[in-house]
Amino acid sequence: MQLRDLQYYVALNECLCFRQTAFEFKIAQSTVSRAIARLETTLGGQLFSREGRKVRPSSFGRSMEPALYALRSQYEHIQNQADILLRTEGGHLRIGIDDNVVFSLLHPLLQKFSTTLPSAELEFVHASGPELHTALQEAEVDAVFLASPMTIADNFKSKSILRESYVIAVPQVLGAEETLAFPKKLEKLPLMVNENAIDSLLLEQALSQFEVQPKSIRKCQRMEWLVDLVSSGFGCGLVPQALAKKLDLKVSWDFAASLPPYELSFITARGRAFSPALKALDHEVTVFSKSSEMQLKIANG
Repeated sequence: MQLRDLQYYVALNECLCFRQTAFEFKIAQSTVSRAIARLETTLGGQLFSREGRKVRPSSFGRSMEPALYALRSQYEHIQNQADILLRTEGGHLRIGIDDNVVFSLLHPLLQKFSTTLPSAELEFVHASGPELHTALQEAEVDAVFLASPMTIADNFKSKSILRESYVIAVPQVLGAEETLAFPKKLEKLPLMVNENAIDSLLLEQALSQFEVQPKSIRKCQRMEWLVDLVSSGFGCGLVPQALAKKLDLKVSWDFAASLPPYELSFITARGRAFSPALKALDHEVTVFSKSSEMQLKIANG
């Protein structure tokens, strides 16, 4: 039984409206429904009777009300005590990493956070943008670093960390050969792209400006894998400009005018209590994103 489920139950029990409960916590109505369903499964009985849009406590729900209220208060007290301890002991954070994120771009930020709060433990969860969106909605992760283009829920808060145009990057060893001078190199090398980063139609339109086309287009599930392949000389790749510079890749073409930018963001849930560790990480993200010195450090490596 989880604290957030008990909190949703108490709110619903007092207002008897799923929609109002969802609005109060700034979450989707379906999230409240799933929370109540989890409680009912755990307890083995129906807490509310539903007649169309009307919601009222069932006889079982009325009987369980005092115990559930008391349990909610007990859980909140335990959580408050844990927060006090975590202010000095660091804590544990479960952070989602979108498939379009490259760790080297986050390294200075995470390194600064680890220095500020060395006792904090970070657990990383790699998944697609939509999967992490659901995980954050269900509080299965504490925050998400997102770089895949997608619309986030209204109850999420986004902080932009990096915004860069896409470029075609080639390893220095290949880019230095005169026989591969751009754009003719496209005829000789495969172009690798992250399958979640750019819409195929937009990419096709952007490439149509060239007289020659890539030998082939290969899709990678993760930007990390794409970068490894390009750095190893297996072809050219569509990557953020800052990343190309950081990894010493030759920049061949800037798509600032023809493709949406690569934007790396830090996503958290509005209205959800931040642990001390998450507050510290959120603060470092704010400082990092506002610091022109840090932005220059990322761009120039």
